[in-house]
Order: sequence, then C-alpha cells, then structure tokens
Amino acid sequence: MNTEKADVKKDTDIMFRALQEELKANHREQAVKLVREGALEKADRTEKTQICQKIISTRDRQFLEVLAKKLDYFEPEMLLLDFGNWNNREFIRGILSKYKKKFNLENEETCVNLFDIACEVESEEMLIFLIRKNKASSGYSRLAESSDPLFQLVCKIDPSKLAQPQVVDFLVKAASSQKGAERLKTLYALGFDISARNEEGKTAKEVLADRARQAKNPKGRQGRLNKTRDEAAVQYFEILEREEPEEKSKWKKLLPAAAILLIAVIGIGAAVYYQSSSSDTDGAGTEAESADDGSTESTDTDSTDASYSTDTSLCVEDGDIVNIDYTGYVDGEAFDGGSTGGYGTDLTIGSGMYIDDFEEQLIGHYVGENVTVEVTFPEDYGIEELNGKDAQFEVTINGIYED
Repeated sequence: MNTEKADVKKDTDIMFRALQEELKANHREQAVKLVREGALEKADRTEKTQICQKIISTRDRQFLEVLAKKLDYFEPEMLLLDFGNWNNREFIRGILSKYKKKFNLENEETCVNLFDIACEVESEEMLIFLIRKNKASSGYSRLAESSDPLFQLVCKIDPSKLAQPQVVDFLVKAASSQKGAERLKTLYALGFDISARNEEGKTAKEVLADRARQAKNPKGRQGRLNKTRDEAAVQYFEILEREEPEEKSKWKKLLPAAAILLIAVIGIGAAVYYQSSSSDTDGAGTEAESADDGSTESTDTDSTDASYSTDTSLCVEDGDIVNIDYTGYVDGEAFDGGSTGGYGTDLTIGSGMYIDDFEEQLIGHYVGENVTVEVTFPEDYGIEELNGKDAQFEVTINGIYED
C-alpha cells in the first residue's frame, strides 16, 4: 500500500513539473489537460498558488473554468496580477463577480486580502458581498479614500458596529482625501462619531493635527501637499463641531436621496463583459466543461454563485435584502442618475438609505414583480431640476437574499 502511495505521489509530481513546462512554453491545451487529470492535487500551497497565478495571468476563461472545478478555494494571492493593466483588472473583476463564494471566508486574513484586491480593481459587487457578510471589517476604512463609486459603499456600513479606532481611521482618511470636506460631512451624517478615540486616546482631529505639526518643514511637493491637506482637514472638523444639531439632521435627510443617484452599478459592467466573453467558446470549451464522470456541468454564474433567490413565491418583507433594477422619472422623463445607476442594486428594506418611503413601497410585492414607487425630493435637495419634485421609479424586484 505504501508503495502504491509513493507511486501516486511520484506520478503527480511528474504531472506538476510537466504542467509548469507546458505553461512556460504556452502550450495551453496540454496544460488544461494536465490540470484536468489532477496535476495540482498533490502540490503544496505555495506551489499551487504560484502555478494558479500563472494560469490566471493567461486570462483564458476556458482554462479558468477547468481550474475552478479542481480547486476547493481560490486564494487571493492567485489574483495578484499587474492591476495597472486594464485587461487584468477587468478579468480579476470578472472572477470576483462569478466566483465570490469560492473563497474561504472563514479565514479573516483571506477576507482582508480579498477586500484589498476588490478595492484595487473596483469590484463593488465583491465589496458589498464582504460587507453584507460582515467580513474584513478592518479594511473598510480604505473606502474613505477610494474613488467616488467605492466611497458610496460606506452607506452600507453601520458605524455603530465598528470599534472606535476604526471610526477614527475612517474619519482621518476621509478628511485628508481630495474631497475631504464633502466626505467628512457625509460620514458625519451617516453617524460616524467625530469624538471617537483610537488606541492612543486621540480623536481623528487630534491625529491630523499631530501629523501636520510633525511635518513642520515637509520636503518635496507631495510632502507640502499632505501637510496642507491635514491642516485643512483639522479645519473641517472645527466647522462640524460648530454646527447646530439641526444641520446634522438636514444632512441625514438629504443623504438617502443622494444615495439613490450616486451608488454605482454593482459590478454589472464586469459581469456582462466576463459572461459575454466566456460564451464565445469552441469545441474545446465544451470539453473543458465536462465533469470527470462524462456528464456536462452547468457553468452559469448561478451554479457557482447563486447570489439571491429568484423564487417568485417570495414576498418582500421589512429587513429583507433585495436586488432591484430601477429607472427614475420626473415629469414623465427619465432623469440623469435615475436611469443609469439602478441596475443590479442591493437594498436593505427599512435601512432608510433611499429617499422618502421608497423602500416601504416595495414591501408586500413579489420577486419578478414590476412596482411603481412614487416619492418626493426635498425642496433643498441640491439639484435644481429635482428640488421639491415628485418622481416615479419603475422598479423590478430581481430577487431576495436568503440566509
């Protein structure tokens, strides 16, 4: 028996070395065949990560399908390509969209690394997935200094569930970003406590003031710019501290209305790009999707990652997380933002994130149903053509997330 095990180990070692050579020579058909036959099964974690990274770097979707079937989990390290390359970013974003449940989310380090990669490639779908699962919370503050679409995801975070040092980190990064005043005010309106203290007992304002003092004579243009931003950020906090309580209430009222226009499409572009590309396969692709027992396995996104239930018997209730499409109309015409930002959007019913009673009007309706939601924008909404206007949103309920 020991001899048989030794022979199997020897055979898989030979196959693994052969796989390395075939990839080096760019012989993809032979490499796919070796992976399908088990060349990765006995490789150690480091070797497997390195070879999988090499396979993923080919951006070959047929090869990826075979690899996905042979791995228990993808490791974040396998996805570390050159993100300065647009094609790499799009490909990794597609992997995060289709295979987001094929990562070991029980490992916090994996989740944090995954969150970082999702920020790098701007995979809003993966970020929302991790936030909804309450994973990688130590990395959430990165959103505060990210692009506008990623920053909008802070609307999905409950600041009361964050430790005070995390809140401080959020506030520091937001206030010292290029849009410091605007972002700090948004966090303030969302309930981020500007009096929170870090492990050293300092507030975000005190952290920034200390940082500005320590950079008394900064070297270089970037050093001077950082010092100027920190000094400006301290002033933003001072302005907030002087505001009347009703000023905060006004911002809290306006923010949900803004969210409905500003939250970007959740990974839809990457998913469409990925799916349309992977559908263009030949006979070799069909073979790659065959199971070891000769049966054909579905490679639809739902077979690997059924994000939400599309059971039409499910009825929307308070507290449900739903996925919706929506188009907004004012005076019978679709308005800018209302028609481009609402496809594949996740929404928690009762969260108060959307304008007026938008969420409550979905309660009692069923998956697959089209619903007309009627709301009124605040008089001081901030966009002249929408201030005080009645609006209608045509909403399609795509599905409901189930625990």
